[in-house]
Amino acid sequence: MDLILFLILSAVILLILFGLLSLVGLHPFSSISIGNIDEQTSPYPMLLINYLPLLIAFVGASLLTHFKVFHRSYGALGYNMTKAGGLFGRGWLWSLIMVLPGFFILWGAHQLAMLPFSWHWGFVVGYLLFFLVQSAGEEVLTRAYLISMLETRLGTIVAIVLSGSLFAVLHIGNDHFTWIGFVNILLGGFIMALLFVEYRSIWVCTGYHAGWNFLQAGLLDFNVSGVDVYSLVQWKDIGYPRLTGSSFGYEGSLVAVLLQGVLLAYLLKNNSIELNNPFTNSNVQEVPPADNDYDTLISDEVKTES
Repeated sequence: MDLILFLILSAVILLILFGLLSLVGLHPFSSISIGNIDEQTSPYPMLLINYLPLLIAFVGASLLTHFKVFHRSYGALGYNMTKAGGLFGRGWLWSLIMVLPGFFILWGAHQLAMLPFSWHWGFVVGYLLFFLVQSAGEEVLTRAYLISMLETRLGTIVAIVLSGSLFAVLHIGNDHFTWIGFVNILLGGFIMALLFVEYRSIWVCTGYHAGWNFLQAGLLDFNVSGVDVYSLVQWKDIGYPRLTGSSFGYEGSLVAVLLQGVLLAYLLKNNSIELNNPFTNSNVQEVPPADNDYDTLISDEVKTES
């Protein structure tokens, strides 16, 4: 019932936003979508016409369903702004640790042949903003709403598994999809779910997701989940496809599987108390947070460990 209502409200809000855009001559999904772009495609039409309305719809539907309709804890959604910048930066740093060493490993192993840089700062900024919005929308759906809905009913571990699995399944239809790509996206889904559970914040998993996508695609010239967009760095694939990821990108690389596997093991160990403790609404605030300390959003056990 929860999920159905959330999806219905999301669709209603999205249709309203698309209708307003159409009134001013902007037609969502009329010509450009994530499935038919290349390195020459500007990110701004997709950002403003498609993905920003989608994010607004997901956030609006989650608030209406979770907080207004069912009168559940606001804090469980992880929208608290306290320390949002620091948590976003922490997630971004984890993504940097996952992507940048992998790039240098592949370059050092002569799997990539470097080409001259492609300088287009408007596209760099545009794709940074694009991946922030696109990633935030997916995190609202698969982490903020889904985990908070499932956790009190099925437990934290089941909520993490279902969140990560749905996230991976949503990417199965992407171009050039491979089994290695599925494993990497599944690992990434589990990592972001664990980050959400550890910090009870949408910002940290959004930071990881946005950093993961932008560093791969907008900076280091990997395709991201099979999608090729503009990148500052340019190179030619001269290596073994299961190492470079080939047309699916870094997510199709065994190097990424190894690095994300190590991070997942670390987060599982670091969250062992949280995973073995049933989640309850007492873990989070019942009203929209204002000046309260961020630590009131997480369990006493997590506070003791930190």
